[in-house]
Amino acid sequence: MKQVIVSFTSYPARISGITRVLDSLVSQTCKPYKIILYLSEEQFEGRKVPVDFSFYSASGFEIHWCQGDMKSHKKYLYALQEYPDDYVITVDDDFYYDCFMIEDFVRNIDRFPGCVLSRRSHLITSDREGNIASYQKWWDKCLHYVDVPRMDLFAVGCGGVLYPPHIFKPEVFHSEYITRYCPYADDIWLKIMEVLSDVPVVQVKTRYCDIANQEYAQDGLCQNANGNGGNDGQLRNLLRIYSHYQGKAQSLKEKIFSDGMIFEDETGKWEDEDDQNSLKSWIEDVMQFPGIIIYGAGCVAGRMYKVLKRHCEPERFKAFVVENICQNVDEVDGIKVYPYRETEYEDTVCVVIGLADQEEQLRVGQKLLEIGLKNRQIICTNARIQRVIRNAADM
Repeated sequence: MKQVIVSFTSYPARISGITRVLDSLVSQTCKPYKIILYLSEEQFEGRKVPVDFSFYSASGFEIHWCQGDMKSHKKYLYALQEYPDDYVITVDDDFYYDCFMIEDFVRNIDRFPGCVLSRRSHLITSDREGNIASYQKWWDKCLHYVDVPRMDLFAVGCGGVLYPPHIFKPEVFHSEYITRYCPYADDIWLKIMEVLSDVPVVQVKTRYCDIANQEYAQDGLCQNANGNGGNDGQLRNLLRIYSHYQGKAQSLKEKIFSDGMIFEDETGKWEDEDDQNSLKSWIEDVMQFPGIIIYGAGCVAGRMYKVLKRHCEPERFKAFVVENICQNVDEVDGIKVYPYRETEYEDTVCVVIGLADQEEQLRVGQKLLEIGLKNRQIICTNARIQRVIRNAADM
C-alpha cells in the first residue's frame, strides 16, 4: 500500500525554527505516514542538533542523516530513493503549512495519476522571439489552469509539491550534474527532469493559507543565490546539457511549450479573471454552510461581510465575534457583536476570520479549535483573496 511521506531539509541557521514547521505538519487533517528531516552530517558535528524533537516522534517524525551537502536538493534526492513506491511531498523549512495542505494533494492523486501536484505554481512564459522568458517574467502564482495538467507549469517548492512513485528517469539522481550545473535551484532541476520524463504539473485547488517565516525572508536560496538571474543561469545550463528531448529532434523548449506558448507580456489580461475565480471559489466555500459568523468587527471583517451579503440571505449571518467586546463596536449593520467564547456554535455554522494578518488568523483559528470548532468550519483568507475582497467591496 502506498504511503504519504513528507520530506524537507534544513541547516544550522534555521534549525531552531523547525518546531513551528513541524507543528503545522503534525496538525494536518490528513496525516502522513512519516515526516522526514534530511540533515547533512557536515553541518551538524556529531549529528547533534540543538533542538529536542522527541515530541514529534509519535507523529512519524524522523531525522535522516546524509553525507556531504546537496543543499536544498536533500529534500527530494534521498526520499525518492528510500521510498520509491510511496508518494513524496516536499516542503520548505521557512513556511508553516495550512492544515489542509496534505489533503489538497491526496484528494487529487487518483484524479491525476502520474502527474506532479503543486499548490503554488508559476507559468513558464516566452518572449516574442520564442525563447523562454527570464524567471522573473514567468507568471507568478498562476491560477489560470487549476486542475489542468500542463508542461509549462512550474511547481514552486515553498507551497509543497507531491511526487508520485516511479515518475522520474534515473537521471534525477545525477548528483554530479546537480552539483556542477544546478546546485541552488532544486525546483529548476526537477522541472527539467519532469520534462525529460514526460510528466506534467497540475496546480490543484487550494486555499493556500501557508505562512512564510518572515525572519528568514531575506535568508533563502532565492535571495542569496537565485536572484539577479541565478535561476536563469542554472536553467540555461540544463537546457544546454539536455538540449534534445529524449534524444529526438524535439527540444526541451518545444516540449515545455507543447500545450501552447504564453508570452510574458500577455498574462495581465487573464489576471483579473483569475482574481474573480478566486473570489468565487472563496464565496462557494463559505456558502456551503447555512449559518455564517465573522470573527472580527473592523474594516477587514466589514469588507468580507459586504461582499458576502451580496450572495446570501441576511438571516445566514448569525453574529460578529471578537475576543474583547469592550474594545469593539456593539454591532455591524444591525448584527450584534459577541465575545467569541460566549457564542453558540453549531455544525452548520462557518466562522470567517476577518483579520488581515495571517499570523493572527492562525492564532485565532487555534483558539476556535480549542473551544470545539472543527477545521472545516473555519475559513481563513490569504493575501490574494483579501486584495480581491477589498477591491470587490469598494465597487
